[in-house]
Amino acid sequence: SVNWGGTKSHTRREIVLKTLRSGDSITLPVEITTKVCEVRPMIAQRLGIDEDVLSFVVKQSSSHRKLNDCEEIRSCTVTGIDSWIRKKAKHPHPILIIGAGHMGLRQALSFLKEGVGDFVVVDRIDRVGGVAWVKNANPTSKLQTELGSYHLQYDLSYAVPRAAMKTWPTRDDLLEHFQQVSLDFGIMPHILLNTDVTDMSVVMTDKDKPIYALDRQFMNVVQTSTILVEDDNKDEQVQEQQQSQQEEQVHSGSDIIGAPGSWNPPSNFTEHQYSAIACYPGALTAPLRVNYPGEDVFEGSIGYGMFEEFDYNKVEGKVPAIMGMGAFGVENVRTCLEHGARQVWLICRRKNISMPRVISWFCNQSLYPPPGAMVLNAMKLMYDCIPDDPWSFYSIIANADRTTATIRQKARFGIGDVYFLAQYYGKVELVVDGIKRLAPSELVMDSGERLYADHLIKVLGFRPDESVDKLMGTREMAGFFVNGDWRRWVFSESPGVDAGRFGGTSLSPGLIQTVEFFTWFVNYPRDVVPLVNSGMLPTKKPDKDKGIPAYIWDTRQSSGISMLLSSGIVPGLAELGAVYGPLARAKMLEAHPMEQFIDECAAEWYKYCEMFREPGDDRPFPKYPYTHEFIKELCERNDREGEAEIRRQQERMGG
Repeated sequence: SVNWGGTKSHTRREIVLKTLRSGDSITLPVEITTKVCEVRPMIAQRLGIDEDVLSFVVKQSSSHRKLNDCEEIRSCTVTGIDSWIRKKAKHPHPILIIGAGHMGLRQALSFLKEGVGDFVVVDRIDRVGGVAWVKNANPTSKLQTELGSYHLQYDLSYAVPRAAMKTWPTRDDLLEHFQQVSLDFGIMPHILLNTDVTDMSVVMTDKDKPIYALDRQFMNVVQTSTILVEDDNKDEQVQEQQQSQQEEQVHSGSDIIGAPGSWNPPSNFTEHQYSAIACYPGALTAPLRVNYPGEDVFEGSIGYGMFEEFDYNKVEGKVPAIMGMGAFGVENVRTCLEHGARQVWLICRRKNISMPRVISWFCNQSLYPPPGAMVLNAMKLMYDCIPDDPWSFYSIIANADRTTATIRQKARFGIGDVYFLAQYYGKVELVVDGIKRLAPSELVMDSGERLYADHLIKVLGFRPDESVDKLMGTREMAGFFVNGDWRRWVFSESPGVDAGRFGGTSLSPGLIQTVEFFTWFVNYPRDVVPLVNSGMLPTKKPDKDKGIPAYIWDTRQSSGISMLLSSGIVPGLAELGAVYGPLARAKMLEAHPMEQFIDECAAEWYKYCEMFREPGDDRPFPKYPYTHEFIKELCERNDREGEAEIRRQQERMGG
């Protein structure tokens, strides 16, 4: 290139830039012909300051001279800055986090790690953990993915809590984990439980100021909380901890009392001002409810397979029917069989892909997201036990020779090996049909078939919370920003599966990136400007006819937003994103070394073989489909192919 005449040299050298006030220095690699005007915006962007405050001064004989923009940059002193460390914003009001589930707590942990200490976490329920685990999960519920990919302190700086937790922890294990981490890491003093946000309005103090100005606007929030009432049934330790929290808040002059206990009107209504809001409503909060004709004459129990509504002790020696084949449906198969069900009907309108444990591990430890064809071929070893062919499912979009594949289904993967083994032993039968009506001891299907069933368990999925859009004043989402306003951030997991590559099956690896995005904008609000000015953030309005709020993005759209945020438009976010792939592998291998994990899966497999084998069945146990050698070769192959694909991309881009 020729910018000022002549040929531009690409010979590289290093220069040293010092600050005038502190004398701090940095070494910067540049080309010989790099000009001052090229370095100035780079430094301004990195430090989040205006370019015109920077001057580059060199010593010339006994005096000093300011370099002109057209001159080549050299080692010099930079005026207009105190340090090479970027200053973090100091907001006039606290930051509000709505939701004390996994996402909200992880956002709080990110704040504390990155120096954001003035924040409040509110949740309408009476303990940390979120509605999905506190309210909707059953006592028998277990984490379907692995602990290494699902724990609160998933971060480079913290260890996996492997010594204290199982590979697949129970609901109560996880709730204790959320509680303990909140206490140990200093999150709990920021939390107000039994506290709901009932109204929010944006107050503009000076709309003519730039969007990053800290005094441009704030949010006026109405919070509603209840007074503590003694609850003899509440866990004593939890009640004592929350009572202590309440006393701390009262002694510090807080208007809000957050503590476990019964709802006891009258409620306290208080107004608060916040500089920004991160809202994490969760995706597993509002179960979809359906009533079938004939429920009044059905002689068995009918209930939802969540929030402790159905008594699983009733299924011993009986035949329950489960309606729904999402992750909760597959979970209920295991629960019914562990409670001694003679046989289980698993009813669905369309067969969804379920994933073996080892393949979930394989995806979660990957440096390069494995392609869909590789994942399906690896899953086929388990499907051969049924037997069934995962390539034949409705959700698979593939080419004729099955070398490429996309999995697109409305339900998330049910993850586990019990589902497959139970079909092998005839303990569960998959019925692709719909329920038309109920008879006294039968389910009458849409096809006309009649199924004998002692009980009916409904697991029909979840619907999003439309009140979130109303609360946040959402007309449309721009990425995860409400109405394009970076101060209002709403994020929820996307429903279903839609991908051609699978870098993970769990929450924590993606969530660390999401919460660090928002933390970054809180600390460095100027960096919102190039993102907004790019015009690349996708927008989405609510679909009121389908009951889909604006904040619900489908899987592909949500992934695209995250990729855009880490693409380099905001260089700091791109640097953060560079560590996430290696972090996923490090966490998984720290918690679950390959051989140990496969052995644990195999041990569980043979334990259930003992449980499912009927008296007189002298067949040898089916061999666990996955070996150390197979998975090792699969991981190595994915690494080779992933590296090769990266090289091809770099060659196409000329780098």
